Amino acid sequence: MIYNVYFDVFAVVISLFSIVLAFTKKGFWKRQNFILFVLLVATFWASLLDILSSIGNSYIVVWSYELRDVLNYGYLAVQNIMPYLFCLYIVFLIDLDKKTKRNRLFHIGLAIPYTIDVVLLILNPFLREVFYYDANRVYTHDWGMTVLYVNALLYMVFNYYLMMRYGKEVRLVKKATVYIFLTSSLLAVVFQIIFPTILLQLCIEAICLSGILFTVENENDILHSILLYFFLLVLCFFAEVDIIPDAFPYRMISSLYFLGLGVLLVIYFSERIAGRGNLKRWLMVCAWLIVVFLFLRTVKYEAFSEASGCARYTWYLYYLPMLYIPLCTFYATLSIDGDDKRALRIPRYIMGVITTFLLVLVLTNDLHQKVFCFAPGFANWDRNYTYGLMYFVIIGWIYLLYAFTIRVMFKKSRLSAIKKRWWVIVIPFVMGITMQLLITFGKMPRINGQMIVEFPETVCFMIALFWECCIRIGLIPSNKGYGELLNVSSLAMQITDKKGNAIYKSITAASLLPSQRESEEPIKLDENTELYCERIPGGYTYWQNDISELNEINTKLEEIHSLLEEETDLIRLENELKERQVSIEQRTKLYDLITEKTLTQSTKIAALATEALDTGDAKVRNKNAAIICFLGAYMKRYANLTLLAENDKQMNLAELGMAITESLRYLGHAGILGDYVGRVSKKIPAKSIILLYEVLEQLLEDYLGGLQAVSVKMEDEPKFALKMTLEGVQAILCEDVSRKLENNRFYANVSHEDGISYIRFGLIEEV
Repeated sequence: MIYNVYFDVFAVVISLFSIVLAFTKKGFWKRQNFILFVLLVATFWASLLDILSSIGNSYIVVWSYELRDVLNYGYLAVQNIMPYLFCLYIVFLIDLDKKTKRNRLFHIGLAIPYTIDVVLLILNPFLREVFYYDANRVYTHDWGMTVLYVNALLYMVFNYYLMMRYGKEVRLVKKATVYIFLTSSLLAVVFQIIFPTILLQLCIEAICLSGILFTVENENDILHSILLYFFLLVLCFFAEVDIIPDAFPYRMISSLYFLGLGVLLVIYFSERIAGRGNLKRWLMVCAWLIVVFLFLRTVKYEAFSEASGCARYTWYLYYLPMLYIPLCTFYATLSIDGDDKRALRIPRYIMGVITTFLLVLVLTNDLHQKVFCFAPGFANWDRNYTYGLMYFVIIGWIYLLYAFTIRVMFKKSRLSAIKKRWWVIVIPFVMGITMQLLITFGKMPRINGQMIVEFPETVCFMIALFWECCIRIGLIPSNKGYGELLNVSSLAMQITDKKGNAIYKSITAASLLPSQRESEEPIKLDENTELYCERIPGGYTYWQNDISELNEINTKLEEIHSLLEEETDLIRLENELKERQVSIEQRTKLYDLITEKTLTQSTKIAALATEALDTGDAKVRNKNAAIICFLGAYMKRYANLTLLAENDKQMNLAELGMAITESLRYLGHAGILGDYVGRVSKKIPAKSIILLYEVLEQLLEDYLGGLQAVSVKMEDEPKFALKMTLEGVQAILCEDVSRKLENNRFYANVSHEDGISYIRFGLIEEV
């Protein structure tokens, strides 16, 4: 029985590459991640032992029993520990051992199926119940192998149960990869049972484990997977040169493999290239053209007979990506620095027209055969043909576009900070064009009649490697290393999916509580920390803002505000005190003025009072009392008028009338008749009213001894006039009084008749 170990070779390379990647990941030595690492190591050794044991079981004459036993026991021991290890991985992933009270018993029970496997393998040299060699030296399974399969299936079913029961808190991406691993492993086991000679199981498990690896530490960068598949390109050579016996048709395997690579390249450019400008658009076009190229390769070799007309036109269609990949590559190089000059639009259109014309020329080759020349009737066209003139024109145009690309990239590199590494971008073109020329002229090395590399692969990988070099040296900005950035960043931030599960998280970021998710308002985590949230495509971003400095500033501001309030109160009190002092000073001055103006009356009152006290004559006392009341009424009314004048510069003449009335009333108590007549409402300056009242009072006091009667009449229509009649005296106005009246725009006329004095006061002009 000959075993097909082709897929095991894939598993060896994939697991080995994943082991190398595992060492580059920070924080990989967590419990579940360490188990994942051990699983990768187990996959590598299981695949390697499976290859060797399968080759030994295939060539039973050459390989001895002892060597085959060592390889078979080693393979089964490592292979059957993998379900147990993956079960441990899930237990640690969901922290089930921490949730279980009897932790030790749980782990003992978990190891029982694998313990049974080990016991069966230990007893197999004596009982031969797992495998044995029949009389023809052929490797044969017994009932013990069924037990090994059943134990592996039990672990897988138990893993399903654990994920469905306790895996709610696991991130969606990791949960999906775990389910894919479990489902793929089950299907691979079933496939292995049905087709025991095709060793597919370990290859599937290695691929799924590498997928789980890419979710460790929240990585969202598929660069490693791209590099992995570039590395695995060497595996196609094994099928090409027939090193592995009984291999699948190599073109089918390599076609599917290359087609998958093309799709990965599209995803790679979509995720890694930053921005949404023309550069990213042209790179995406290049990636899709690579997918088209690899698809056409698949169709040509798998869908049609190699000698059919459909295969020939599929071959013609090769030139669609062959012509447009270099054209789009050139367009993309023009957009690297975002400088799409309008001056280059017409040359770009001309280059596009030329490329399209050359493509039409290839597609219509059957009509003119200027590109490829065939025998009559297209007999053996896939082998018996020559190149026409236009073929070399097309190849020259393609290489000219590559030359333009290198030239533009050289200029971009010289203008950037990476000019010392510009030569890196030339390496892919040198390698790719060299291999293309070797293939074109039939000089590519062959093993067992097959070229080690074919034309489509060289074009696709040359372009992919060229753009990867541009990204590596920094000519093209890329999205990479978010996890590492957050690990070294002092910012307390994290990016989550729509359910609030952390995708990227810095070391200083606090874990989110359910109540804190999707909050549009800032949340205060503590006295000095606030949490902010912002919606982004696919989830949310959270960042913590340290407001300790702001709190210190606010505290200082509050202290300053308090001090300012106290100072303001002090200033207000000081101002109020000053206002009161000013008011008191003004009133004091006013009272001093009143006292000064009424000093004469005060002196007279004092003299009259002394005289009244010293005499026993009732008449004298009564007369003195009447005069004192008259003088007191003047002092009171003068003070009132002065206080009113302090607040209002204009005063109603009625105030003067009331003052005159009161003075005349008290004068009547001294035996002097007094009468006042007047209806006035006009306002004149307050100082004028006070002056008139002073003049009237002075006249009455000066002629008080002979005065028999007083009559005062005041009117303000049509003009102000005050008429005063004094009976029994010959009154005159002194020059000082007349001057005061004149200074205040008053006039005074005095006349006498039959012992009666007539005095008229009026305004010189209206004020």
